Amino acid sequence: MRIAALDLGSNSFHLVVAEVHPDGSFTPTVREKEMLRLGEVVTSTGVITDQAADAAVGAVRRMRKLAEAAGAAELHARATSAVRTATNGDDVVDRIEREAGVEVDVIDGLEEARLIFTAVRSAVVLEPSPAVCFDLGGGSLEIAVGDSSGLAFAASERLGVGRLTATFVRSDPLAREERRAMRDHVGAVLRPIAETVTEFEPRLAVLSSGTFESIATMVAIARDGQAPGSLNQFTFTRDDFLPLYRTITRGTHAERRAIPGMDAKRVDLIAAGAVVLRTILDEFGVTEFTVSDWALREGIVLDAIARHDPDDWTDDPFAIRRASVLGLARRCSWPEAHSEHVARLALEIF
Repeated sequence: MRIAALDLGSNSFHLVVAEVHPDGSFTPTVREKEMLRLGEVVTSTGVITDQAADAAVGAVRRMRKLAEAAGAAELHARATSAVRTATNGDDVVDRIEREAGVEVDVIDGLEEARLIFTAVRSAVVLEPSPAVCFDLGGGSLEIAVGDSSGLAFAASERLGVGRLTATFVRSDPLAREERRAMRDHVGAVLRPIAETVTEFEPRLAVLSSGTFESIATMVAIARDGQAPGSLNQFTFTRDDFLPLYRTITRGTHAERRAIPGMDAKRVDLIAAGAVVLRTILDEFGVTEFTVSDWALREGIVLDAIARHDPDDWTDDPFAIRRASVLGLARRCSWPEAHSEHVARLALEIF
């Protein structure tokens, strides 16, 4: 069975179509992304303009057709910060349902944090635990604390890169006053959350989302000479990041674009992302980060799978245990083809 998840984010709309296996695990078969940057529109105008709404409806319609062509039996759509804060968000959701044929659930920040953490704990080994997780989107920043057994704390703040860029960035390169004002604002919002998180004594910090992945890619190339094949569980330190932070926040648009590993679509937004990450370092006392390449869309898939009875996937009584084993294997970045071959040989021999 195939399940499709559609994340209507403030920066981008993301689609993933997942093949659900008999053991309850899944493999993504189709991924699609369209960068609409609704968060900046909403921050500037308070609404989703007609032009932005047209683009949103068109993107959802196209992704629905992709999901159907890929054989998805279910499509679960979730809208986040831009849609939930726009004064006409409900009207746009109604238009999407009427014209694109997709029912959209507008979720609050805490539900968004829960779904993101569901994905992160399935993608990353949360040891030592507990872990504090940061997911930075276009409209909001989600913070979650938990371990492999579940979520202990969650918060969502309007600190997305699109929102911050629209509010604070006026010059190129970023003026010192703009950078200071943005850091002061982000720090003031995060400080009380950091005080609460400290009570949980987190021992691991995890980053997810496209902006943080873009920063991790640039750090990897600067430090190691190349980007890793997968960013999942890639780690970098405060000292790895700070030289890049200075380059990003003090460089012009052209200079940022020239940084090896820079995503060209994020050049305008990356300075805000770097400021948020630098402020997290200061307020939360983090010295090292681990990256998760799973986030909200994978969390939507996992949530959909959890709502099914295991019999929907298989009548194998050992399926749940096998899913647990395979989940641990993925979080440890197992060599899948080799491991399955060894398993087949072992079963033939013994």
